Amino acid sequence: MSRKFIVAVIGGNGLPDVASSAHRFCALLSNRVVLLTGGAPDGRLTDVKNAAMAGSQGAKGLMVSVLPRESPSCELQGRRLILKTGLGKYERDAITGSAADVVVVFSGGAGTLVELAYAAFQNRPIIFQSSVQYLRAKCSLEVSEVKKGFAKAKDGYPLISTKEGDLEHALGRCLANPHDVDTPEEAAQRVFGLLDGVVPLQDDTRFLGLPNDKEGHWKKKFNLGVAELSKL
Repeated sequence: MSRKFIVAVIGGNGLPDVASSAHRFCALLSNRVVLLTGGAPDGRLTDVKNAAMAGSQGAKGLMVSVLPRESPSCELQGRRLILKTGLGKYERDAITGSAADVVVVFSGGAGTLVELAYAAFQNRPIIFQSSVQYLRAKCSLEVSEVKKGFAKAKDGYPLISTKEGDLEHALGRCLANPHDVDTPEEAAQRVFGLLDGVVPLQDDTRFLGLPNDKEGHWKKKFNLGVAELSKL
């Protein structure tokens, strides 16, 4: 395999029990895959994305952080590739939802639902970690915020072209027919099962790049960074 399998972990903030499960899950992954989240291992550990990174770091895992707002850059620091996108939160969510080979979903709010919609729209394999009922409820309770997130993501990350209603339809479809598991151990086994059946991956990842980068500079930097991580 020319590069390692990229597994995105998505989920919400301020959820200590859920974050603890994400930490356990990512520790189990170790360095067999490359973990992708929107967080950092030194961030608030009640947030799923940060706890996932901390779990991976503790197990000497391989990590990609996809971060919002700061000026674009892509730098490998030890066992972690840091992509600063220069995008807002929801615009960044289009990347974290679509740039991986498989997406593991923990409970979360509107941002998680935007990420999930992009994963479903791009037909990524999706594994729910005891999160389906929570996400269905949030989908009903935060309708206006989710729609706002869709609008911002569509405008701010035009590299994935969607029509009106596409993301909403994709979200509803995946929540209607989920693959839910009860424990981090089951989620890890599901990921490893996908690994066993995967054909050799191309050097290029599923990351499409950043807006207004006609030469594909950031896509190339990202792919090179993942290739370097895969050698560790």
